[in-house]
Formats: sequence, C-alpha cells, structure tokens
Amino acid sequence: MRSKWSKAVLLSALMVTALLLPLMTVGLTTTAEPTGGSLAPLYIDNDGYHVILHGKDTMYQEYNVATPEPELEYSPGDNPPIMVGKKIENGAVVAFGGLPTFRGGTGYYGTRGYPDNVRWKEGEFDKLMHRVFQWLKSGATTVLWYEGHGVYHTRSVASYFIDNMVAAPYNYTITGTTSTPITSGLLAGKDILVIPQLQLGAGATGGNPTLLSDTEVEVIENFVKAGGGLLIMEGSDYATYNFYKVQNKILKKFGFLYLLTQGRMKLACTPFARSAD
Repeated sequence: MRSKWSKAVLLSALMVTALLLPLMTVGLTTTAEPTGGSLAPLYIDNDGYHVILHGKDTMYQEYNVATPEPELEYSPGDNPPIMVGKKIENGAVVAFGGLPTFRGGTGYYGTRGYPDNVRWKEGEFDKLMHRVFQWLKSGATTVLWYEGHGVYHTRSVASYFIDNMVAAPYNYTITGTTSTPITSGLLAGKDILVIPQLQLGAGATGGNPTLLSDTEVEVIENFVKAGGGLLIMEGSDYATYNFYKVQNKILKKFGFLYLLTQGRMKLACTPFARSAD
C-alpha cells in the first residue's frame, strides 16, 4: 500500500514541501492581490488542485541529515508547490508547508534583523489567509485552532497573526482547544478547522501516525465533506521537528495527491542560504 501511494505521488510530482521559516517568504510566487478580490490560484492542475503558492526558480530543497531522505527532491527551477487546496464534496482542504510563518511576528515584515524585502509586506499575509479562509468556506467567521496532540504553534505562539484576524476588518472568532480526542462535538458550530502540525511521535522520523486514531481522522473527514474547511500545516525538519507522516494520514483520508514531506526550501545565491553547489 505504501509503495502504491508513493508511486502515485512521485509520478505526478505532487508533494507539498515543508519550509524553513527564515527563507520561506523570499521569492514566493502567488497571484493573490494585496488588497481586495478573491483567492486566485497560480494554476489549477488536471485533478482540480489549486496551487496557491509556489517557490520561484531559485528555490531548492535540502533536508536535515538526521531525518530520512525525502522521496521527492526539488532543485532550482522546479518551482516547488507550497500551498495547495482542493474542494472535497461540500467542503475544502488547504495544505500549507509554511507553518512557522504564523509564529509571533517572525514571518511577517522586517523583524529579527532581516531586510523588509524578505518578509511579507504589512498586511499581505493576513489578506492572503483571509482569502484562503473564505475559499475554504464562503462566509466563514468561526475558526477552531486545534492545540491538542502536542501542537507547538498554539494561538499564543501565533498571536501576532490571530490578533490581526480577530480585529477589523476581518472579525473572525478564533477559539482553541487542547481536548483529545478530536470529536464532532469540538467541531460543532465551526466553519474552519486549523491543524497547525500535530506533533505525535518522534519528529526525527516524521512522527507516528498511529498515535492519531482512525476515528479522529474520520471525524475530520466528515466535517469537511459536510461543508467545513480544513487548513492543515507542517513545518520544516529544522532541529528534526517534522511530523509530516501524521498530517499526511489526514490528507490521505481525502485521497489528497499533494503530500507534505520532510526538508525545507532555500534560495540559491542569497546571503541567508548555502550555495546551490
């Protein structure tokens, strides 16, 4: 079963790549406008997947030597997909490999000594994510930011982003819970479920998907198919904090062809990255 699934992924070159935060937003490409309008994907592939963000030509992949080698590698010119979405029956799913962007302002603009042009300009990321939320479910106002199962990127860690989204002009209601297991009761009355990297098992090996019960995955599946939106995210394998196998258990339940992987994207020939050589 594993080899069959891997073959489908590799033949289609469909693998969302987890990213290293300090370089993630450098050279990203997206058609989302900075003000107004709706979410405009870069392209929609033959299977109906919306590629919302991908890396520019100079991006390439590297991985931590302490983690398994990725099944699919990206070199400069491959334009790796970074955020991908698909409509699933009455709902929708978006997978994003740039979770650390939400962290306490460091993924926003010009912080930690980096020049302004390596970050999102003020307000851009908020507007992009507002459009993602509305694409997941039109008219969405209520979001459950799940904080159980070892989640590090809680609402507190992501407070810079969340504070902006609960304020005008977006006015979302974003609540959180650490309750386990994930049940239909937790999702009742919510428009969108955010899964910000469930950290189950050992990150050095991609996590342990068996620690996320099949019942919980079915609850998430039913929520989406009934009209809910799911934003599921992963980080990079920096310091081996990578649990892509756990997130992929959920994506596979939907038959999602773009899967998260270990590794991180960097730019060739920048002051912040190793040379492509």
